[in-house]
Amino acid sequence: MRTGRTLAALAIAAGASAASVPSTGATDPAGGVAAVYHQLTARTLGDSRALEVEDPVFAGEELRTGADGRARIALADGAMLTLGEGAVVRVDRMVFDPSAGSGAGSGDAAFSILHGAFRMVSGELGAKGAVTLETPIATIGIRGTDFWGYQDGGALSVVLLDDGRVEIETAGGRITLDAPNEGVVITDAAAPLPADPVIWDAARIAQAVQTVAFPQ
Repeated sequence: MRTGRTLAALAIAAGASAASVPSTGATDPAGGVAAVYHQLTARTLGDSRALEVEDPVFAGEELRTGADGRARIALADGAMLTLGEGAVVRVDRMVFDPSAGSGAGSGDAAFSILHGAFRMVSGELGAKGAVTLETPIATIGIRGTDFWGYQDGGALSVVLLDDGRVEIETAGGRITLDAPNEGVVITDAAAPLPADPVIWDAARIAQAVQTVAFPQ
């Protein structure tokens, strides 16, 4: 496993080389690679980059981990996004002004979780409810939280790992996770969602978290 520097250092390094900027039109990085195991690539319609620690990540790029791969992305607002093997995630938008407001920056962010396991520890934008994650079957909104999810075909699993709030909306309704260890599994986007989440036991949560854990 290779690990990198702080988010601030990653952001500075991200703007240092024109050769590292993809053809997305973005010039400010959405974040940088904090850790990678095996393979991580960033793709656009006209470009593909192999990513290493401290490389920048830009809005408009689709991030893919390889078989048995892991990656951790330090986002501009201080959030951490960790990906399991075979994950496919697109950075749709990251707008963050750290100087705005009193003690908290302004902006918003959006991601598309297309496949695989992921874990997000929210940063300043997530604390304000300004982060959205789209999956093939649901829209996920977060507020100040640490949560895990897995998107596989027509099924989505989500569990809240800490305090905070995760709201999941499908064509069948909305469900909120707002207590640690609350989780839900959605297998039909059009079906009515359960009235309440269920509590996942420690073994189930450990198995979930292992899907995004880096080898020791």
